[in-house]
Amino acid sequence: MLNKITGKTKILGVFGNPIEHSFSPIMHNLALKELNLDYVYVPFLVDDIGLAVKSIKAMNITGVNVTIPYKQKVIPFLDELTLGAEKIGAVNTIINKNGYLLGDNTDGLGFIKALEENLKINIKGKTFFIFGAGGASRAISVSLVLSKAEKVFVYDIDKEKSKSLENIFTNKIISSENIEKDIKISDIVINATPIGMSEKKDEFPFSPDLLNKNQVFYDIIYNRKTPMIKYCEENNIKSLNGLDMLLYQGVISFYKWTNIEPPVESMRKILIETLKNK
Repeated sequence: MLNKITGKTKILGVFGNPIEHSFSPIMHNLALKELNLDYVYVPFLVDDIGLAVKSIKAMNITGVNVTIPYKQKVIPFLDELTLGAEKIGAVNTIINKNGYLLGDNTDGLGFIKALEENLKINIKGKTFFIFGAGGASRAISVSLVLSKAEKVFVYDIDKEKSKSLENIFTNKIISSENIEKDIKISDIVINATPIGMSEKKDEFPFSPDLLNKNQVFYDIIYNRKTPMIKYCEENNIKSLNGLDMLLYQGVISFYKWTNIEPPVESMRKILIETLKNK
């Protein structure tokens, strides 16, 4: 049950289409209830993103998340973007500052927070390899560079996609021309593709024997244990799946709206329970 809603209750939410799949309402409403905050988090099925953004000001909504297909489309309707959101070219969080709408992106920040909290890894000076150059890869690579990573190699079967990322931060984000060499010299290797999400037993984004015990493998897939994660567990290679990236992007959004630290462990627990019941 949610807290009692009154005329004083502040509104948070998520804009998307479809929206039924979103874990955000479950996660955020639990946190709001546990902290006894007079807010409610509502999923909004949006057909017109321009009108939806206008409604944030019109109805004094405190903030919203933005999901598929509006992370890029929402940008022209906002008053300002953070540097990260501007470089990424996508917004997943909007903060309403007295009618002034700031667009931010917490996806890559959630990725970094998960590394820091779970494996106590300091991003500064580290070399990363990302397999895939889609939206998640873009958010992660930009956030890594802004957090002082040494360099980020990106590989995609679509060469134009990985090459386009080089223009964001010259000499920091590098389109990989030699997967084997670049993976071997990287501290953290990331799968930012759907490869491994299916039930195929041996579906790997790249040859797993390229990894060694001094590296970390991070798979952003969160709804199952992928073959790469299983390989890492069997071969004593540190690894992490995408659950805490999902968790911490929400944690960071929550703090940006409320200036209050949410109950992380409770949010993690309900995410795990929700995934089990899917």
